Amino acid sequence: MASGGGSTLRIFSTQSNNLTVVQANKIMVEITLPLPAHGYKDVDPGELDLQTIINQIAQKFRVHLEVDFDESDAIITVFALNKPGAHGALNALRNILVCKSGEKSVWRPFALVRPPRSGKENMKTVLQTVGGKNGARPTATNARGPKSSDAGPVVKAQEEEYKEELKKALAFTVQNLKHVPNKMRMRVHFGTFRLREWKKGQTEYTFSELESIVRRAGPRGTSSIDKHIGQAEIADALRSRVASICGSVPRTVRSDSVDDIKPVHSLVIITKNLHVELGVDTIQTKGRAGQVTYTFGPPAAFRREKRSRAIEILNSCPEGHYDWILEIHNQIDTQDFNAAIPFRSTDIRNSFKFTNNVLPGGFPAITVLAHFMNTFDVEGILGRTTWSYMLNSEYCVEVSIHHKWGSDTKLPPVTGTGVTLYGSDWDDDMDLEDLSTAPRKWNDFGKQFLHVDGPTRHRNPDTDPYDDFLNRVRFVGNLLDEAADEAASSH
Repeated sequence: MASGGGSTLRIFSTQSNNLTVVQANKIMVEITLPLPAHGYKDVDPGELDLQTIINQIAQKFRVHLEVDFDESDAIITVFALNKPGAHGALNALRNILVCKSGEKSVWRPFALVRPPRSGKENMKTVLQTVGGKNGARPTATNARGPKSSDAGPVVKAQEEEYKEELKKALAFTVQNLKHVPNKMRMRVHFGTFRLREWKKGQTEYTFSELESIVRRAGPRGTSSIDKHIGQAEIADALRSRVASICGSVPRTVRSDSVDDIKPVHSLVIITKNLHVELGVDTIQTKGRAGQVTYTFGPPAAFRREKRSRAIEILNSCPEGHYDWILEIHNQIDTQDFNAAIPFRSTDIRNSFKFTNNVLPGGFPAITVLAHFMNTFDVEGILGRTTWSYMLNSEYCVEVSIHHKWGSDTKLPPVTGTGVTLYGSDWDDDMDLEDLSTAPRKWNDFGKQFLHVDGPTRHRNPDTDPYDDFLNRVRFVGNLLDEAADEAASSH
């Protein structure tokens, strides 16, 4: 597992009392495992996935492990009470470190283009720079050709081809995730699909030209909705439509009336490597009527992956206003939390102050000390207000309004809107798992995340779970189009 790296020596040791136990015994077994470059994964002791698995192995076999990494050499040393413990730990390490088929090509974003209803050959795609951003959004226009109704069989075949491409991308992804021990979070985000590369001066493309650009450029998505009207107005219109739909869709599961769903506030602190999220809880005071105070809940941290390790499925939908991205993020586990996060709860309490005002959507206005931003290299602060709706027994829809402050918190925040779709059981499926002896027992993405045992899940055995999933994605996309049109027509 040798890997090209810097010249700085990096060491990771398991944080446990196993070394003390081993040293207290007169007999100690020490085995060193130098890892060759060929056939092993790259080792970086700073990788939290690797640290989590090594800690799991140390606890399971009651050993102490040390990882040394210097330039191109990686060496793992096992300190154990006996040979069975030492050999068991080594076998577990070899099992998780040997490269599996397909892993080299998995850790990269996938970009897919959904075919338009009127057929690929009848579409032109217009690229326009949006809001001065370094990127362009594909917007399909109907070129001269047959109407949509005349191209049904062709479109159906193209849809099947697109679905098969999506299945392959998700299959690669789930095989990779089997070897990730951390708790993860998977969400479908609706936003603008931006291209970072296109032919200068060319604004119209055929469908095949767009596909070529998408696959070559490695597009990047955003969760904001690009409209020249108020973000809060779009969110209000969308929430109204979601609430009306969730009150009438068959098999809707909800504990409360949609009219009674309350917003949830959260704060996100963005650093170079992490997203740290804290709930913002409301406390009703005993003073003046209606007066409230706020406090922060326990933090959760998610790693900001490098581009080469980000797990994303990017989908461009030329006929719709909103494209979608399936993202998967690693959560920092409890045992690595203090080492990973640069600041403490006391730093947050002392640096964030709530004012008596509220921002659009109801998020409590805050002030942030510049000292906090500078000391901990904070790139941005996000205040988010979210409404969650059960679309049916399988899927949830979240509508959020977020306010983002940059490194200069004296400037007013930028307001945006986000829409998210996710499976009601995804978080449980992606919880922390012990990988010290075997990977997760996952097979196909559809079976793992789109099929769940139970009376409410796919009563018809002939139902394709991918069709059901894509129908939900299309349904939310249509809601977004209608909500944006409704908000725009009110001006």
